[in-house]
Amino acid sequence: MRTYTYKAYDVDGKHHKGKEDAPSEEVMRNTLKSRELFVVELTEYVKPAKRSEKLTMKEVPEFARSIGTLLTAGVPMAETMYALEGENKNAKLKEIFQKTGSYVREGVLFSDALKHQKEVFPPLLINMLSASEDTGNMGSALMRAAEYYEKQYRLQSKVRSAMAYPIFLLTVSLTIMMGIFTFVIPYFAKVIGEESLTGLTLVFMAISKGLRENFLYILIGVLIFLALISYLIKKPEVRQWMDRILLRVPKIGPLFETIYTARFAQTMAYLYLSGVSVVDALHNSINAIGNTYIASQFDGLIREVRSGKMLSDAIVKIDGIQNSLKWPIKIGEESGELGHMLLSTSDALSYESERASEKLTSFLGPLMIVIIAVMIGMIMISVILPIFNMYTNIGAGYGS
Repeated sequence: MRTYTYKAYDVDGKHHKGKEDAPSEEVMRNTLKSRELFVVELTEYVKPAKRSEKLTMKEVPEFARSIGTLLTAGVPMAETMYALEGENKNAKLKEIFQKTGSYVREGVLFSDALKHQKEVFPPLLINMLSASEDTGNMGSALMRAAEYYEKQYRLQSKVRSAMAYPIFLLTVSLTIMMGIFTFVIPYFAKVIGEESLTGLTLVFMAISKGLRENFLYILIGVLIFLALISYLIKKPEVRQWMDRILLRVPKIGPLFETIYTARFAQTMAYLYLSGVSVVDALHNSINAIGNTYIASQFDGLIREVRSGKMLSDAIVKIDGIQNSLKWPIKIGEESGELGHMLLSTSDALSYESERASEKLTSFLGPLMIVIIAVMIGMIMISVILPIFNMYTNIGAGYGS
């Protein structure tokens, strides 16, 4: 049973609207017709998908490849869905196959069947498949989609792993520092005696005392700060400013520029090869890049392309996309092989992006280790100097 929302008029011209359950759209139309209502709008109401119901970047390739493999082997779409409904061991994917299959068996286009399941599928995937339905290459489009999302997932994983190591080191170092300031330094001061403490040790003692006496207030302050940062990041203008600053950070900015360029070229390549026009492909590439500052410049780019300017000439104006991308695009435009040129370029850029991620790890890892070493060194100095002073005072006492 499905839920439909409708707008209709009766014989007197009175407007009616509502929401009702029915087995199918045809049954719903007949029900309204029996009430002498003339339907002007009838749409299926689909409750927005929960986060747990959405396909992840890792699950999309499995979904696309499962269907694409059978379609390219010549199995009809309806039989393909029947087969996948019964065999899939993943409960989440099995339910999605069942819902999609029920739509397909009613005669709904495959891309529309995905649209009806609100937010379960990435919009980019739906647009790729919608374009391929006109050419009849659904199987090939699904296989390309699986390949695209696998590459995106691998690149995303590389970036995350590159960031995870420095964050882990920072978290561990801060935890150790908190333990030293809270427990070690106060105990050390009692053993040594305050008369032997040096300036650096006194500074650490003041920090330690402040942490112990105001821990609850500091914790509340940190939580408020994190909540404020989380709120500000969600504001488009703040997120755009942060994304722009990221591109300006020495060493790190160029690495992310390579990653963003690879994402753009890869997305454009797969969309164009699926039959999507250049303008529509640019529209769909906006959110795939992952940087709102770069995305904000695409309106101007799309206007220029629509007005007749070559994409290769317009793309160089986008801050955050490497200018070197111009030449593969230009060759592709002149030879009529834009999709394949973008695909080969995106493969090369993906390799560079993986190397960039490794460079990011090799840069941030040692940087964090140096910071930790400096912090530990300062603590060691603050501990050793009072001990040295204590022994000096003891020696002076014996000498007198």
